[in-house]
Amino acid sequence: MSNHNPPFKNEVLVYSEIAAKGNIFDLYGGDASYGVLLLRKFPDLHYWYFDLDQSALDTATERLLEFGQKAHIKRCNARDLDKRISEEGLREIDVAIYDPGLRLGHVENPERGFLVKWHGPLDGRYDQRQQLTIADVLNHESVDVLTDIFTTVEMPFPRRLAEAIVNRRKSGSISTSRELTEIVSKAIPFKARRKKVSLEVIAMLALRIYVNDELGALAEAVRKGFSALRPGGRLLTISYHSGEARIYKEFAKKYDERYAAENERKLRVLTKKALKPSTEEIGDNPLIRSSQFRVYEKLN
Repeated sequence: MSNHNPPFKNEVLVYSEIAAKGNIFDLYGGDASYGVLLLRKFPDLHYWYFDLDQSALDTATERLLEFGQKAHIKRCNARDLDKRISEEGLREIDVAIYDPGLRLGHVENPERGFLVKWHGPLDGRYDQRQQLTIADVLNHESVDVLTDIFTTVEMPFPRRLAEAIVNRRKSGSISTSRELTEIVSKAIPFKARRKKVSLEVIAMLALRIYVNDELGALAEAVRKGFSALRPGGRLLTISYHSGEARIYKEFAKKYDERYAAENERKLRVLTKKALKPSTEEIGDNPLIRSSQFRVYEKLN
């Protein structure tokens, strides 16, 4: 999602209509673009915002001020959904939205260390209160751990890259994205290069996912979100890479009315094929070019 221009705006409105007078939980709220969109469309809605990034929280707080007590803002992890529901005294929810993509605030600030092109520090933390950074991982993890990290994003020659990192740090710590770029470019054979996305970008993606435990948090949040839904409630999910898509699809398949054992049929897939952003949407916001939208409904 980028500031003020989230993907699949029309689809989110359509599939959220069942919650027009209920509760919607936006588990990766960012600048609250979905919140503004939904509260303007459904003035009786209660919108519950989650995010770990303080700068996003500050922006969201300002943008949601006009909606008063209909907007509930808190700095928290998506994986703590169940705790927040309990703390707020709610029994169930109508819709949960999952949009775990990078924000413009992440990619436009070189000091945040999310993109290799800026040649900035190797940070990559969503929550800057946490200690672990990408630099820590590169300078201290073993070859085996680094190999596993790069394998999660289907990096070619992941062990070769891991070994190159460990060898490089013998001559001094790795502290900038420029240094990471140089290591990747030397370690991976030219024949393994991809046309659409550079391997340097993929390496940074893998490290960012690991530092923030993104896939672990997302899997937990999906499970807890579905558990909290009322019958007929919906999960609105957006993925930006295969790791995220796999979490949604594997969870859904477990309970899909078409495939699951009779006593496990708890879910209906409302989007038979994943929806993709339009050419116009991608033109307005290149960050969403790889995104896919899927919706799951809890059966009665």
